[in-house]
Formats: sequence, C-alpha cells, structure tokens
Amino acid sequence: MIQIVDLVKTYGKGADSLVALNHISLTLPDKGLVFILGKSGCGKSTLLNMLGGLDDITAGEIIYDGLSISKLSEIELNNYRNNYIGIIYQNFNLFESDTVYENIYIAGKKKDKQILGEKIDGLLKDLTLDDKKHTQVKNLSGGQKQRVAIARALVKDSKVILADEPTGNLDSKNTKMIFDILQEAAKDRLVIVVSHDIKSAETYADRIIYLSDGTILDDVTRNKDFEETGNYVLEVPADCDLTEEKLEELNKGLEQDKIELRKNQSKFYPTNTEDIKPEQTADVKKGIKNISTPLRVSFKFLGSTYVSFIMSIFLISVIIALLAFSNTLMMFDESDAIKVLNEKYDCKAYVLTKAYSYYDDPENVTKANIYEIDDKDIETFKKNGYKGNAYPVYNMSIVNGYLDDYKTPMKEQYNNFYITGGIGVAVVDKEYLERTYGELEILAGSLYDLENNDKIIITDYLADSLIMNCKLALGTEYISDDPNDPYQKIVNTIHHARFKVGAVIKTNYKEKYAELIDLFNQLFQDPQHEDEIRKQINNNSLVNNFDMDVNTILAYGYSINPNYKEAILDRPDDYHMVAVESYVVNDKADEFYAQGAAMKFYTKMDSGDLQKGEMCMALSTYNALFGKAVKADKVGFEEEEIILKFHKYNEKVGADAFLSMPLKIVDVYNNAGDGNQCGRLSYEDYRLLKDAYVFPYQLLFDDPYQCYALNNSAKSLYYYSYLSVYSPVFTVCSIIEVFSSIFKFLFIALIAVAAIVLLMHHLRVIKKSRYLIGVYKSMGYQSYFFTGVAILDSLYLNIGIFGFSLLFSYLTTTFINRLLTGSFAKFFNEPLITSMKLIGFSFVDVAIYVGIVFAVSVGTFLASIIAIRRLKPNNILHKAVE
Repeated sequence: MIQIVDLVKTYGKGADSLVALNHISLTLPDKGLVFILGKSGCGKSTLLNMLGGLDDITAGEIIYDGLSISKLSEIELNNYRNNYIGIIYQNFNLFESDTVYENIYIAGKKKDKQILGEKIDGLLKDLTLDDKKHTQVKNLSGGQKQRVAIARALVKDSKVILADEPTGNLDSKNTKMIFDILQEAAKDRLVIVVSHDIKSAETYADRIIYLSDGTILDDVTRNKDFEETGNYVLEVPADCDLTEEKLEELNKGLEQDKIELRKNQSKFYPTNTEDIKPEQTADVKKGIKNISTPLRVSFKFLGSTYVSFIMSIFLISVIIALLAFSNTLMMFDESDAIKVLNEKYDCKAYVLTKAYSYYDDPENVTKANIYEIDDKDIETFKKNGYKGNAYPVYNMSIVNGYLDDYKTPMKEQYNNFYITGGIGVAVVDKEYLERTYGELEILAGSLYDLENNDKIIITDYLADSLIMNCKLALGTEYISDDPNDPYQKIVNTIHHARFKVGAVIKTNYKEKYAELIDLFNQLFQDPQHEDEIRKQINNNSLVNNFDMDVNTILAYGYSINPNYKEAILDRPDDYHMVAVESYVVNDKADEFYAQGAAMKFYTKMDSGDLQKGEMCMALSTYNALFGKAVKADKVGFEEEEIILKFHKYNEKVGADAFLSMPLKIVDVYNNAGDGNQCGRLSYEDYRLLKDAYVFPYQLLFDDPYQCYALNNSAKSLYYYSYLSVYSPVFTVCSIIEVFSSIFKFLFIALIAVAAIVLLMHHLRVIKKSRYLIGVYKSMGYQSYFFTGVAILDSLYLNIGIFGFSLLFSYLTTTFINRLLTGSFAKFFNEPLITSMKLIGFSFVDVAIYVGIVFAVSVGTFLASIIAIRRLKPNNILHKAVE
C-alpha cells in the first residue's frame, strides 16, 4: 500500500519557482491498474517520479508499506527501487546497441542464471518477442521497444510498476496489446499508468485519478458490478418505487430496441480508501543484488567514449614519456655514465692530485707544482659520501737516474711504450694489490718484511720502463746480466734516485696491450713512417685503456708499510735526494733561486763527515753565490756562512719561510753536468728538509665508480684529476645536472597537464554515460556499483596508458639519449660518450607514473560519480536527454 500525504513538489526557487504538485494526498492499493490522467503539465509524470523515488520530494511524504521514502538513505532508496519498483518510460530508455535479451537481462536479480533465462524467454513469448531475442533494439519498432521495456519491468518481479505514457507513441493495435499486458500484470501487483488516453483508461483502469494544476480533480474506482451489455442505458432515480423485479420485466420489453433501464448505476464511483490497509511491511535494509556486473557496464562506458578513451591514452602516454624523460634528468645518476666508462677502460682506481689556489677559488687553482695534502682531506671525502678506501701517494718519483724528467703520460707524449718515470709511491695494503692485480705473482725480490721498511713494490711495466729508458740513455744501471731474471738487478741496486725496490709483481699488460706494443716497436723499426704509425697509435682503441692503466695502477710504486714516511726518515742511508723549490737568502744575495727552480740536496757522499750546521756546496753554486772563480782544485776556497730560507710551494713570493737553516760552507765539490745541484748536508739537517719535502700529494681511491662524486667534492678541497678520459664525461654529467634543475619545472607542469587531461576525459565519460547511469539507477543499482565501474574504466585506461607509455618512454629516452651522446661525443671527440646512458629508460619509473595516473584517474572519476549519484535518476536522465 502506498500513502501519499500532503505531497508538494516545487521546481526552482523564489519568483521563478513552479509548483508541480500542490498538497496531494492519496492512498493506493497493493494491486490493480491505476491510471493518472490530466493535461500536459498537470503534474502526473512528476507524481509518478515521486512514487518511484526518481526525484526529490519538496514537502510531504510518500509511505510505502509503512516506509517513508523521503527519509530513506541513498542505499535504502536504491534498494527500494530495486526491490519494489519497475519503471516503463515513454521513450523506453533502452540501450539501442544491445539485444532484446541483454536489455531485459540487466534488470534481473542475482540468482540462478538458467532460471532467469527461462523467465526472460517466457516473457518474450508472452509479449510475442521470442523471435527478436537476439535482435538489437535499434532495429525494433516502437511497439516492440515498449514491450521490451515492459518485459524489463516485469522480470524484476516488482510490487509496483510505473508506466509513463507507455502508449503515447504507438498505434491503436500496439496500444491495445500494451494495455492488455499491463492489465494482466495488475492482477498481482500495482500498476500505475500516466496517460492522456481517457478511452483506454475507462476500458482498462481499476481506478482513475484526474489531476489538474498539481491537485487532484477527481478520483474514481471501477464499479465491479457494472456490466457492459452493448445497449443504450437510461438511468432512473435511485429512490423511485421501481423494484428490481419490475426493472427486469421492463428491460425484457425494451431488449429488442437495445435500450436498458438502470437505477443510477455507472462504470466508476468515487474512490473510498478508508478500508485500504497494508498487507506487509517494506524492507529496504537488505538489498537484492542485480545480475549485471560492473565489468559488463564498464564496457558500455568504454564503448560510448572510445574516441576520448584512445585520445586520452595517447596524450597521457606522451605526458608520462616526458615525465619519465624529465625524471631521468632530475634524478640523473652519473654512476650509470661512469659505470660505462669504468667498464670500458677496466678502471681499478681513481686518482686526485692536490692543487692550490692563491685566491681561495676552487675554479682557479694552480697545478704547476705538487702540493701536500691535508691530513683531514680523506675524512672530508668520506663525510661527503665516499665509501671506500683512500690511499696517500707520496712524491717519491721512481725514475731511471738518466731521464729524470717526469712527463704526464698523455697518449701523444709517449716517446715509446714506456714512460720515463713512475708517478709516486702509494701507501696501500696487500688487499688492495690483490683486488687490483689478483693473486700476486712475484717476478723478482720478495714481499718479506715490506710492512716494516721503506722498500717498495713495482709492477713489471714500471720495471720494464726503467730498463727501456736505460737502454735509450745508453745506461746499464738496471739492465740485468741474467736473461732468466731480468728484474733481479732492479731489486739489488741501490738507486740514487731515492727509492729501493723490494719486489717486482707481474701484471697482464703485455698480453692486454700486445697490439699497442707492436705499433710502438714499429716506431723504432720503421722511423721513416713515424707519422703514419703514430696516427695508428692515437686511433687505436686501446690507447685510452693504456693511458688509464698507466695513470692509475701500472706507473705507481707501492708500499705496504703504513709508516712509510717514518721508515724513509729514520734510515740515514746515502742514496736519498731531496729536490726542493725555494728561496735561498743571505746578506750577500737578496735572491738566489727564483721560485720554481729546483735545488737538490743529498746526504754526505764523500769520506769527509759533515757536522750539523755544515754544508758541502756545489762549486758552481758557490762561485755564483759569492762571486768567486774557485776551480776544481779548490784553490781560493774560503769558508762562508749562509742562511737558507725554505718556502713551501703554495706560498706567495715574499712570504715568511717555514724553515730557516744557518749553515757554514766548509767544502765544495765539482758538480759538472748538473749545474742546479745545491749541496750535501749532514744527516740531521738533511732529515729536516726530507721531512718537509717528502709528503703525499695524491689520493688513490679504490672505487673509481664514485669518481664523479669525488670530483665534485674535490673542488672545494683544491684537488683535480689529470685523467684525461674522465674530463669529457664529467663535463657531460655537469651539463645534464644543469638541465635537470630546469626540467623540475617541466615535471610539475606535466603533472598538472596530465591531471587536466584525466579530468577532461572523465567529464566526457560522465557526460556520455549519464543516460546509462540514469537507467541503471532507476532500476536500483547501488552507487558502489558505479564505483566499481569507475575503477574498471580507469583500469582499462591505465592498461592502455601503461603499454603505450612503455613504448613511448623507451623510444623517447632511447632516441634522445642517442642524440645527446652522439652530439657530446662529436663535440668532445670522445667516442666513448656514445656508450653512456645519460637518459635511461626505466620500467619502474613508468610503472610508478602509471600508478599515480591510475590513482588520479580513479579519484577524478569517483569525484564525478559522487556528484552524479547525489542526483535522482530522473534528473540524470533529463540532463542526458538535454
């Protein structure tokens, strides 16, 4: 039973408001066919929408079996429509592209599909649509569509069927068929029909309600005792004296004239609702699940907006590709680029050399000399993120004694395959050597007790360099007489060039660089083609590898004594030499040596003992300093006193000396052929100089993969790298880092554009799917159902986005990386850069961005769904039609 109590419905507000229903009160039974008649705009369709919960109530109540519809929650109202209401629209509200069966099927309840199918087949047979079961609705006539709409309402087993102008667009034949069907349906349920058709109402209605201007004009119920005879009926007053017997007798006489007398009896009489009582209580707490699924409906969403769907996938995929590209620039990890370089050159170490800046400017340092590293530098590198070991390299040059002229071994500066001298002595541990060279193979000497003395380990490459350069200088100092033991003499010799070799270890350089060695040998064998051969050398792919190996591992001496400097200082041998660059000042010469000119000091080298404070000076130096012409016979020599003032390399001219040494010149020696030697000192004085001028000037890092970070930290500490192959790579990395900050703004802009594209897409989807949502809501589908649809639609969108994003991202990053590396390689003339990954494709990045897009997609879609779900189905359908 439905009770309508003082119902009011107003559209609009204020002066522009329109009253559609004006305080209507009615009671409707549980079954029967009720017609609501009236002119257009009288409020009959509005009343129907109120009964179905399809529109909001302004005031009053509609009570269905004791349940006030206006007080129901959204879920309860959907359950009400789903459980109790079936709706037949004038314009059918069918899905044109679906079949007859599919349109009916979606209104079914979640029960045995076979039973539901059998029920649909029965309805189609009753409605003479069984031959149209698999026909698309768009191919049906108006009457057939209306019968499909009726079947959809009946398949729900609804207690109330609401039909809005169900025959408004049909011919008389179809009209009769429709009302015959509705009349049959009304035998066990309430069927409410809104119509203009008074004739059909009088023919089929159990009750007729007339509306006018939003109020009830009349309400009549069919007289069940009234019989249709086909005669003309004449009514007589009900209070006349004619008995029923007399009327029957008179009618027999009038029967041949087709006239019938009746006492004030008609087809309809005023409705009396006092005896109508509800047979049951409505329950909307528990919903009955519909047969249709979000998956099925999501395909309808997809089909209605496939153009927008494809365009959105394309646009957002492009945006994600750009996001991935921007992200690789923002999150650029130079380690990938460095990894390519280190793997290409098989790097084992990275070297930084101490510099000095007169202006306290890391970008303006002097590299002309060597400078002592600060004790805290290693700690600072580690605080800045370096993880690994850093080993000090001392300025103890390993030279052959004849070619005492160290050259930075750049590839164009090799006179032959072997360098003229080592780079210095690195104080390392045995584990470092084993990591670098593998299991150590001793070719000469021994590792015994090297942890406790100043003897060093050199590579076979450095040993061969000493031997080769001695041959070129026609010297024999390091050339062994034993061909079976070519390095033993190097180990046995006490080298006046300030080092002792404890062991020679094997490397694989001869095998690795056999091709390069052969080219260098050709320089000696075929000197007339030197230019051509050198061109081949410079273009050889092994040159950079060779240069890297020489400058990081092969040309170093190694000490495994952690107290290496103390071991040097504590032993008063006579083979040490200290080359210093300093000022020498006394009262007879304001300036003797300009800064940058080397002076060499030795310990005693003759039979005479020098006491502390005494000096034996080179003859040429003595004559130049004191303006004399003493010759080798020392005739005319006189003892002189002098004050030597020593300055460190990083001090400006005129700065205070760090060491002043007053000395008495007690002897001279002939230094013919070595004019810049200064003299010999007592061991005590010599030790002071050695302590000042023997120091670590490089750091050897055992993890070259961190070289870019090390190089960045090095600037503030005044370190630099002379490893030429790294320079273009570092420059490229720096350029990428500059661009990465710019792309942060692009990244934010792209995120905003992606959100706008998603929002626009979902607005289009919602606009295109309003009709679909309205129809499903009118059948009682819950809002969470459309939440599932939204998630699925977003899932389809993002599956497409994911696939295309992977493709576009891969193509974009690959193409741009190839373009950039090719351009940089050409600009820096370094082919290796083409192997670098400046901008890399990242599956994880794309997946993350697609996940973000999915979340935003679901969010924006749900926001639109939430906005729509607050609307009543009638409003949704009305706007969809608009």
